Amino acid sequence: MSIELTNPYQGIFTKAQFRQGKIATPGTRSTVNVGGSEKQFVAVKLPAGTYINGSVLILDAAGVMGAAVTASGAPIAAINQRVGVLVFNSATATQTLGGTCFAWAQVYGDVLARVSASVTLPGIALGMGAGAGALIQQAGSSVSAMMHGITAITTNTASTTAELLLSVFLNYPCFIGPPDTNLA
Repeated sequence: MSIELTNPYQGIFTKAQFRQGKIATPGTRSTVNVGGSEKQFVAVKLPAGTYINGSVLILDAAGVMGAAVTASGAPIAAINQRVGVLVFNSATATQTLGGTCFAWAQVYGDVLARVSASVTLPGIALGMGAGAGALIQQAGSSVSAMMHGITAITTNTASTTAELLLSVFLNYPCFIGPPDTNLA
């Protein structure tokens, strides 16, 4: 199902706003054209918590966020799960909600995503970083190589103490399976 979406960057919505019809049902897809560039989004349901614009999220088939992407834990459990970048406007780029909330996650097109390390080459594949919801440059057979569909558009030199937003291209990112260390 797809709906007409005019502004995916409206913010994060409360359960009451969802009931008023201010955001689509989780899992609903929508396509918009921004400055001649096509972007596709999925409505997502988020548990109570603090959210940062540009965070990379694992999405289930119904659009419910499973977790922020991170290299820790058991990534094998995430095989074939979809990935999206949380997008919203906020003066601080961070929103905290005490209950269930709803937002849009972008799954196709150019977007600003959080990175936790330097990205030195445009066009390089990006994958899971150590910080929850942040990306890093993929390196050989690392756990980050389990992710497919996110490419750096620009480069940066990340500070060792702060995460930065980087322009990336999403092509329906997902987890593809553990890397084959025999090929490294």
